Amino acid sequence: MVVIIPSSKFKKSVKHLNDEQRVKLEKVILKILREPDIGKPLKYSRGERSIRITPFRIVYSFRKDIETLYLLKFEHRSSVYE
Repeated sequence: MVVIIPSSKFKKSVKHLNDEQRVKLEKVILKILREPDIGKPLKYSRGERSIRITPFRIVYSFRKDIETLYLLKFEHRSSVYE
């Protein structure tokens, strides 16, 4: 069973989503759980990946050895990589 651990920054960002955006977010998280390597690997950080939910990005990390998904960021694409 995979454990999902959202960061405090991720939780704060998700609070302000409308219902349609929440449904899209849930679908993408389920997609990540089925295929953890689906996101684009980030160059600046090892093990972190990014996936698009236009116009936002989810930055996450998945550890296969302990079956844990870390949801790190959910922000607009213009500021997520800073």
